[in-house]
Amino acid sequence: MPLQERRRQRRAYRKGVFRTAAYSATVLAAVGSLAVVALQNSTKAERSARIAAEQRDRARANESRALAAEENANRLASSRAEALREVIAERKKAVRLAEERRVALERAKAAEAAALAQSRLAREQSVRADRFSRTALVSARIATEQRVRADRQARAARSSASVAERESARAYASTVLAASSMLEPVQSEAVAPLLGSLRLAREKWKGWEYGHLTAAVASKPSLAVVGPPVKVDSGAGAIGSVALSGDGKRLITGGSDGRLILSDPSTGRPTASVAAFGSPTAVRAMAAFGDGVAAVGDSGWVGVVDVSRARVRWSTSIAGANLRAVAASPDGRLVLAAGTGGFAALLDAETGKVVRTSLTGNLGSEDFVSVAFVPRGNFITFGATSGHVTVAGRDFTSRSGFDAKGPISSLAWSPSGTELAASGPFGLSVWDTATLV
Repeated sequence: MPLQERRRQRRAYRKGVFRTAAYSATVLAAVGSLAVVALQNSTKAERSARIAAEQRDRARANESRALAAEENANRLASSRAEALREVIAERKKAVRLAEERRVALERAKAAEAAALAQSRLAREQSVRADRFSRTALVSARIATEQRVRADRQARAARSSASVAERESARAYASTVLAASSMLEPVQSEAVAPLLGSLRLAREKWKGWEYGHLTAAVASKPSLAVVGPPVKVDSGAGAIGSVALSGDGKRLITGGSDGRLILSDPSTGRPTASVAAFGSPTAVRAMAAFGDGVAAVGDSGWVGVVDVSRARVRWSTSIAGANLRAVAASPDGRLVLAAGTGGFAALLDAETGKVVRTSLTGNLGSEDFVSVAFVPRGNFITFGATSGHVTVAGRDFTSRSGFDAKGPISSLAWSPSGTELAASGPFGLSVWDTATLV
């Protein structure tokens, strides 16, 4: 290769190297400038980031303050609402009180007006009363004088009627005893059914002291009706007691076999037969009430038979009791059974439950053969074989007593409760009960 060419190539190479170096320097300068710019931008970015973080922190703080402020605002709003409700309630209460005061004032005015009207009316009535007072006083004096005269006449009439009534009762009882003695040998107990019928069916006769039944207690069972006599078949047992149902439609006899025979009182024909007790023991006494009849027998047996249905309502045996008398309370709720040794018991007429016994009272040790409730009040009379009559309360506490003319076989009260009759061998005695109970 020629030398000039080589020199030219070397010069070209050098120029290329110089240009490359210049370019490289330019590039390096540009890169340096870019690096400086990038560093500046990075610094700015970091500063911006710090500013943004600070702004974010401030925003969060502002948000927290805003939330707190909102909560305070909510609390204030709630407090204001509650206060407003209280104010509204107070206003309503005030309105209600005002209305009540208004109504009270109106009522007070109305009451005052009514009082004024009544006062005027009272004054007018007082004036009218004053006008008639003198006439009334004169009329009252006249009426008092007439009443005094009428009372005197009534007392005299009652006294005469009472004497006549007692005498008539004694005479009638004597007639009955005489009639019964002509039938069979009759014991003193024969008068007991008489007084029982007086108490139980008095509405069919002239007065309480006029009955027509008496029993002939003898070996041959029979029952006599005074005027005219009627024979009654009592079955296999002797008649021990007799009663007439409350409606007067059935004659009831109790025999020694413990059966009650229901018969037609007009014909004596039996219509039904009922075993009164839980065992075949003699019937000692009976007492009819309402649609039932109470009966007592040996071995302490007591029971109630429904007469209209001809069946036993209940029966029970009181241990150790020797019962000889029975009665029903005026209201038909209680049955009284009594016997020897001063024993007595009150039982529920519907169930047979023992309500009370004389073990808690003080009836003594008399042998009771007849008992009777006082028609009015809570008293009971007990008649004893000794002739003593005991008046006691339903608690079996003795209140008073008196002695008859002899052994008592039967007791009976007048419907008014003003007279007590007792029968026995002495006949019939009647007492005014004003001093007894």
